Amino acid sequence: MSNELNHRQGISLIITILIISSILVSTITVGDVLIRHSQTVKSVEDSEMAYFATESVLEKAKYEIFKNYENASSYSLSGSLDNGATYEILSADIEYDSYFSIDLDPGESFEIALDLNGTDLYPSTLSITQSGSVSTDLIVYQCLTGGTPRICTTGYTQTLYSSLPLNLSISEEDRYYRIRINNLSASSSETYNLSPSGGDLPIGIDLTAKGVYGDYERRSRSNYPKWQIFGS
Repeated sequence: MSNELNHRQGISLIITILIISSILVSTITVGDVLIRHSQTVKSVEDSEMAYFATESVLEKAKYEIFKNYENASSYSLSGSLDNGATYEILSADIEYDSYFSIDLDPGESFEIALDLNGTDLYPSTLSITQSGSVSTDLIVYQCLTGGTPRICTTGYTQTLYSSLPLNLSISEEDRYYRIRINNLSASSSETYNLSPSGGDLPIGIDLTAKGVYGDYERRSRSNYPKWQIFGS
């Protein structure tokens, strides 16, 4: 009888140890999963903070160059956000084209802004032609500029041209320009060509930025054109 009791007690002890071991293993496993999950969440949050810093500096740079007319030929920017993330513009590269061609469907319009602030950015002359003979008008807007950074000191004046070709002389030192081409045809598409001489034509700017938060770094690159097509 005593041996049977001892045997039962021994089995009960083994079962108890197994149950406790199982609970302990489960607790450790769950704890490890929770720790790893929290680390993953924290990593994602830190990475997103770095990404947000990168996107913020891109938008800030775009605003300063296009709206505040900061010098695009020697632009730089760095700083930090309130959350401690840092940002930096790694490069600001002006995109040039030695020959710019655009196709417009009937009723479409094209506009390009020649208003980047810098030194020796623009060609001395821009020749504007069309491949066919569809009805077209072209409007050249221009303003006098001054100050630092250089901004319009007068309102834009406009000159309408009802036929092409046109050879536009560009006075980069004291003027900004906007050129608008309208395909007036109701049925025919047309190709328009912008051929610079005395230098290439800036058509946009390419920005590369870096954002850092904690141990995480994110980089982003965006292109911002200075031209646009408007639908009919």
